[in-house]
Amino acid sequence: MLRNGLTHRRASRWCYSSASRLGAFILFLCLFAGALSSLAHAANQSGLLPAKRLQISGDSEQAYLLRLYYLSRHDRNAEAYQLGVAAVAVYPHSPTMRLMTAFAAINTQRCALARPHLDRIARLTTRADLISRRDSLRLACDGAWRRSIDLSMMMGYRPSILGQSRQRIIHAEPGSDLYRLCAALKGLCNPDRPFLMPGQRDNGVDIWFQATVNHRWRPDSKWQANLSPIVFRRYASRGGLQGSGIIMRGQLAYHASNSLAAFVTLEAGSSNFGIGRGVEPVRQFHKSGLTGLRGRPVPQLWPGMTAGISARKLRLGTNLYSMRQTETRLDFDAVLTEGLVMGIFKARLTAKTTTPHVSAASVTRKLGMSIRHDLTSVVTVQLAAERKKERLRKRRLYLAMPHSVRTRHLTLDAIFVPPKNKNVKVVVTLAREKISSPDPVDLKSQQTATLRIIWSIAE
Repeated sequence: MLRNGLTHRRASRWCYSSASRLGAFILFLCLFAGALSSLAHAANQSGLLPAKRLQISGDSEQAYLLRLYYLSRHDRNAEAYQLGVAAVAVYPHSPTMRLMTAFAAINTQRCALARPHLDRIARLTTRADLISRRDSLRLACDGAWRRSIDLSMMMGYRPSILGQSRQRIIHAEPGSDLYRLCAALKGLCNPDRPFLMPGQRDNGVDIWFQATVNHRWRPDSKWQANLSPIVFRRYASRGGLQGSGIIMRGQLAYHASNSLAAFVTLEAGSSNFGIGRGVEPVRQFHKSGLTGLRGRPVPQLWPGMTAGISARKLRLGTNLYSMRQTETRLDFDAVLTEGLVMGIFKARLTAKTTTPHVSAASVTRKLGMSIRHDLTSVVTVQLAAERKKERLRKRRLYLAMPHSVRTRHLTLDAIFVPPKNKNVKVVVTLAREKISSPDPVDLKSQQTATLRIIWSIAE
């Protein structure tokens, strides 16, 4: 007999009934929690998250991204790609949406469907994290080496294909070398009479054909490299002005961080250009080197602004003359709004030209600005203006003093990419150049119209 009048049998019956009630209560709690979990899973499966986690609209960009994330995480990549295509149609300017769609296409082993989205990202954003993610997806899809061929054709009319004035009558200025020479040989030469320079009309239409084979090395590291052999040929409507050549160009870049990169470009080439009928063509060989830094100076305040500084050296030798050039350049590019980019540059160029009998040197300063605007997804317009001042260190044979040449250049480009063939680009260029120079040989002005068609063939 236990205390309070309880027997062993009564105590055991009470304990058993209490344990049963407790077990039933725990079982009920488990079933209730499981039901809540099933409801949450069903809501998440339909692409909607619980209201306590995030308040978003069902057709918003965030809702589409969450659905894509859920489908990709649960290996439903085919459905994710179909949803991504529909989402890109609603939000065509979202780089994250295109990344998610390309990610789903790559996971289904369909890299051809991912490439158009990856190629579009560079025109939509300059964010370093999205660009890095794009490069990682390309690496997973294409490997470290990527190859493509660019075929281009350029056709245009120019008042002077060689860039020379039609003025062939030269008056020797008093004090010039030619004037003193004629004054010393007055019986053979009259310094007060004009001189007629030989030449021929060279206005007309010229057509350029060019083929570039691009070898791009994009490993999953900070180093990148490009190797591009180029072959070109020029046809002109006037005889004796044809030309052809070949160029080998290589580039090596090191990305120290997401906001800073260093690069080196080396180039060498050989060409042959005609300068008129009955005149020996110009055979030339050139080599150049370019090095510089490029990055984002204020990535936190203005991630869309990039700046670059570079230095370039060129050596060119021909059968008529040799030339050396050195150029330093500073440029800025800034994304003002979506689809609107502005660029500014300043450059200084020194050149020295040597012939068997005469040498010349000059210093040129350039300042330019450009504005690029995407009117639609297939049409882009770019307007560029440039001012250039070239100061010659030595005077011409028929001029009394060294002179300066001021040039104003205005260019309008209309770029069209067919919606059904993103590998083709059509560029129409209208350019106007006005030159202020005391040298009568220099052009006073010229207007050119050019049509360029570029076709890129990927591997």
